[in-house]
Amino acid sequence: MNYFKITINRTAKGFEKDDNWQSFDKEEKLFKTLEQVKTFLSNEYSGHKKVKIFVDDKDGKARQVGWIYCFKNKDISHDSGWWFQQDWITISEVNEKEVLI
Repeated sequence: MNYFKITINRTAKGFEKDDNWQSFDKEEKLFKTLEQVKTFLSNEYSGHKKVKIFVDDKDGKARQVGWIYCFKNKDISHDSGWWFQQDWITISEVNEKEVLI
């Protein structure tokens, strides 16, 4: 069975100069098709600034592995103040095969 997995690592920091970035949530979402992945990202992050995520491979060459979506956010359910948020998004194609042991 093949499917696509989006991993979302959410980080945030306040508006004060000395505030630090903190990770506050990690979520994984599964989709049957790449088109469903694109639709989700468009619906969730349309209009937000995005920056490329890179990692170094074995040869030391940088390789893009995803996107960081940057925006301001506010939790209206807690009547909290505004904060900067960055959602680090990676997408993986998963090939599952059942194994009998």
